[in-house]
Amino acid sequence: MHMLRTALTITAVLLLVGAENSRAAESGQPEEFELLTPKNADRRHVDVYPGTTLLKQLYFEVNLEYPNASIGSAIDTRLSANGWRPCAARDSSWVSIPDNSDESNPQCHYVLNKSFIKANDLLLISMRYRAKLAKKWSCAPKPDNSRQLVTVLIYKFPDRASMRLEKQGLSCPE
Repeated sequence: MHMLRTALTITAVLLLVGAENSRAAESGQPEEFELLTPKNADRRHVDVYPGTTLLKQLYFEVNLEYPNASIGSAIDTRLSANGWRPCAARDSSWVSIPDNSDESNPQCHYVLNKSFIKANDLLLISMRYRAKLAKKWSCAPKPDNSRQLVTVLIYKFPDRASMRLEKQGLSCPE
């Protein structure tokens, strides 16, 4: 249950930030966004948020069969070579989350989150699929489509304490 709550928290933050896309301006992108974007990505865009802790956001979609991750271990290694260190999370595998908040369109969210840290910067990755619910409060073993939605956020904090890593269920190296 605790793992599910952590996945829901991180996913909710990512979805809320994604909803703010309409007021963000497109800009240059950090090198990390080039590393993270597969060549076959669709609907790709980068948003910037000047004057906020959230520096930049990358969003793209890719066709990929579940449970594959568009941002896998090879990319993790490349991020590490650029100084990003992986954080440990309570849930490090795919989690399915039933969602009846819109009764006219109940869905299941299949979510895999990753986090990395570099100095006072935090990089959050959310890979997810959406599908119809199998039953009112249960998800099928896998989504009924191969459309993976990916959101990547880079935050810049004034110091490590302000990251509140423990509240996010993360354990990051010093």
